[in-house]
Amino acid sequence: MFEFEYAGELGTGHGPTMEFYALASQIISTGGENSIGFFPCWKNEKFDRDWFRIIGSLVARAWLDDRIIDIPINPIFLQSLINPDLIFDFDHLKSIDQELYNSLECKDNMIKSEMTYLIPCTDICILPGDKEIKTFEDAEEFKDLLMKRIADCMNEGRDSFLQGFNQSFPCSFHKCIKYFTVPEVSRLFSQSLDNSDWTPETIFSFLIPDHGYTSSSPQIKWLAEIIGETEGYESRGKMIKFLTGAAFLPIGGWKALKPPLTIVCKSDDNNSANSTPSLSPSDVNYSTHDSYLPSVMTCANYLKLPRYSSKEIMKERFEYAIKEGCNSFHLS
Repeated sequence: MFEFEYAGELGTGHGPTMEFYALASQIISTGGENSIGFFPCWKNEKFDRDWFRIIGSLVARAWLDDRIIDIPINPIFLQSLINPDLIFDFDHLKSIDQELYNSLECKDNMIKSEMTYLIPCTDICILPGDKEIKTFEDAEEFKDLLMKRIADCMNEGRDSFLQGFNQSFPCSFHKCIKYFTVPEVSRLFSQSLDNSDWTPETIFSFLIPDHGYTSSSPQIKWLAEIIGETEGYESRGKMIKFLTGAAFLPIGGWKALKPPLTIVCKSDDNNSANSTPSLSPSDVNYSTHDSYLPSVMTCANYLKLPRYSSKEIMKERFEYAIKEGCNSFHLS
């Protein structure tokens, strides 16, 4: 299995490795035309085959090592990966660029708007000797040339991706996915955070209290409520990343975390949580505990949680820790 660590940082193992795949996924998913899902960028002058081979290798390695990636993939590109014989046609453009599709759908509009053979929003001419589109024949020719360009980029991206994947996995991509449906294959690349059960009751049932905490500790109940009350894609993603280092939960949600999320009490002397005694409420110095921040050993899904005096303080300290510390690794 591949594991990653970062120069100048002390953390190693599962946590930094999951962080690597999360960061790599973010770079891939936010580049080029990827607001519509991962798809080869056809508006660039040159196509980068090596980039797609690298991405194919990354996906293969993540699948092989059971790592989590988050690369929302465009449905048309996914179909081309599953079916290499897919022919890109004009209707497919709706999934790639809805605005461009609308502008090209009517030939009269193309002529009236004085369009030329330049690819919209670029300086790239798809016909030597750029000219204005003046006839229906010109409009049809432009659409055919544009569809061919997009199709060529899609096919090159697909072939390069598959080359990288097949060089890095024991069997071919198509052997890997032949027993899966298209939505299931899509979830292997990325899944919605909404697929998991985020109710406090469900989350509480999968938390493992240890070293100073029991299932009857109020802090465990508050923690389940704080996690369960987290709303919105971005906020949930940050919570998962803080607790596990990954972009989202594995398929199966909270119960599929390996190892399960374990909660231990952060001791007053800031030593190992293993040394924390089981304290009664009258023995706890809440002012000291309330000043601590929670910390996580993401290599083991191991949360060190101070014995906060209230849910409100716990929530405030959690929000601060997530905001300030989710991208750094230190020994704690």
